[in-house]
Amino acid sequence: MFKNNFAKFLQKEKLTEEESEKVHLKKDLEMAQKVHEGLLQVEVPECPNLSIAAISKPAAKIGGDFYNFFYKNSVNLNQNEKEKGIIEYVSQHNHEINILIGDVAGHGIASALIMALTSGIFTKNNQNKRSVGHILNKTNTDLKAYISNTEIAYVTSLLAKINIEQKKLTIANAGHCPLILQRGSRIDHICADGIVLGLYENEFYEEVTVDLQAEDRLVFYTDGIIESNNMDKHCFGIERLEQILSDQRGHSTKECLDQICQHVEDFQGPLPIKDDQTLIVIDIH
Repeated sequence: MFKNNFAKFLQKEKLTEEESEKVHLKKDLEMAQKVHEGLLQVEVPECPNLSIAAISKPAAKIGGDFYNFFYKNSVNLNQNEKEKGIIEYVSQHNHEINILIGDVAGHGIASALIMALTSGIFTKNNQNKRSVGHILNKTNTDLKAYISNTEIAYVTSLLAKINIEQKKLTIANAGHCPLILQRGSRIDHICADGIVLGLYENEFYEEVTVDLQAEDRLVFYTDGIIESNNMDKHCFGIERLEQILSDQRGHSTKECLDQICQHVEDFQGPLPIKDDQTLIVIDIH
């Protein structure tokens, strides 16, 4: 009798411990979700001659997609010789914005932690006046030291710089989806060579520069958008995304973004999101 009662007591204690662990784990997950949501509440900067809309939807409660904006407004003094022997210093504003989008391989808490780490490294590296290619190179080096012994294999990322006055776009890409440039009825995919972040050391990231025009539209996205599946196991695909962009010509960035998200949701139907979905739409004025 004593042995049976003692065994029941131990079993009850074990169940109590397991339930307590589950409660603590649930609280930890809820806290991680709040931190993750905070990291994705990125403030969209107000820039002259640009309209920006952005959104990120995690597949699980916490995910691995990320995006950010780094806006710089500097004033340079340039020499202007009005007459011989007379030099006038003229101030010239230099509005530049770096746009970052990325995707950590995998899902769950590990991806969210690497996402937070990667976003922080990018923030640090964007503080210096480096080119987008150099920033990806430095971030790759910094990140590899952290993720080499984790279950996360790599991170994809695209970093773009827009010089607003000169209307010039420069991108560097680390294995991410190409940037879409929509100009009138034409849609181009701006590509640049570069391997994913965190895999190999001393990688080179090609920089590609494009002249922009008023009424151009730029679209940044993660593969969770175009690889969404429906009940028939068909992918949403790049062609559907391009068709929506064509239909949304003349509409605002917010309207365009909302329509893309709605079409993806309708396409998926009752199926849950399998991969994080992040989208940035920028109009040039």
